[in-house]
Amino acid sequence: MFRVNLIGGVPATGKTTIMKEIKKQLQVDSFFEKGILKGYTDKKKDNYIFGVYNNELFEGTDKLSMAVQPKAIEFIKEKKFQSIFIEGDRLFKPSFINEIKKIVDLNIYILQVDNQNIENRHILRGDEQSESWLRAKKTTVDNIKNNHPVHLLINNNKTHIIENIEYIIRNGKSKIKNPLQKSLF
Repeated sequence: MFRVNLIGGVPATGKTTIMKEIKKQLQVDSFFEKGILKGYTDKKKDNYIFGVYNNELFEGTDKLSMAVQPKAIEFIKEKKFQSIFIEGDRLFKPSFINEIKKIVDLNIYILQVDNQNIENRHILRGDEQSESWLRAKKTTVDNIKNNHPVHLLINNNKTHIIENIEYIIRNGKSKIKNPLQKSLF
């Protein structure tokens, strides 16, 4: 089965933190580059992560060209993978989601963090995005949340992060007896 796992949320919800841990746990550490599409794969080429992670503040798909969407769709159409994990702004778009749903199974995960934690994370990171830019990101996330089946994941603390990583790796299935996530299916 071919599956794309798309992780989104407003800025500072922990998308990159979760993706780095998924990358480590799945041993997805061989760099690949196919034109402007860049990322990592495991030795068997079963699992892929799109984006560049090199311990900088803004990583993931933010390191890819704004024009990466058609290349990512082309790659997914080849179906030479088991799972792909994607987070970040470049591909967390309704147009990308609509195309991918026509090709393979898609899990959409939206990370949610309370306002105080979001504010603290923006301060710690030294973020300088404008209010209008942040509102635009929230609008995109809300649009996806309201128009597609999604998994909503609370991501306020380390316990949530650990539970969310397990849930995402298991493709929306959990061993946790009382998972914090809600599903809108």
